[in-house]
Amino acid sequence: MRLFVASLVALACTPSTPRASHRPASPPPAAPPACVQAVVVTHRAFGYGGVGPSVPGAPPLFFGLRVEASAACALRGLRLARVELLDAHGAVLASTAGPLALRAETRPHGPGDYGDEGTAAFDGALSASSTVRLLARERLAPGGTPTALRYRATFVYEGGEARVEGPAEGPWATA
Repeated sequence: MRLFVASLVALACTPSTPRASHRPASPPPAAPPACVQAVVVTHRAFGYGGVGPSVPGAPPLFFGLRVEASAACALRGLRLARVELLDAHGAVLASTAGPLALRAETRPHGPGDYGDEGTAAFDGALSASSTVRLLARERLAPGGTPTALRYRATFVYEGGEARVEGPAEGPWATA
């Protein structure tokens, strides 16, 4: 009996060795794919026209633009660099170069609503996997009343550029 108790004590005090597993070792987890910094800009609305009473010569011409900008990765420095009014053949009728001020919607707007109410200044930053609705309004050169069929807007950001084209609604009526 003493031998049996001594064997149990010796067995209990011996450090155990891990048993070999019969399962194959799991591969280490894969590194997440590198995020490609790209912005997708989607057309929502574009209008153009004069503001105020008609004046002799080429009256001032303005545009209003609403888009959605989406990014898979966080990015900074998104800004509107250029807007162009295009004819049926893609020729530029009027344009403006920036940077142009962008505003972010804080509440939903109708397609032809280019007012500042319900918007806030946009700082150019998008967080990862986010979408923001943006508004821009600015004067185009030359003035006049061209009949545009389309517009093209160029956005730039740290590491790239995004373009959007869409139908031009207008010219809107002036007083």
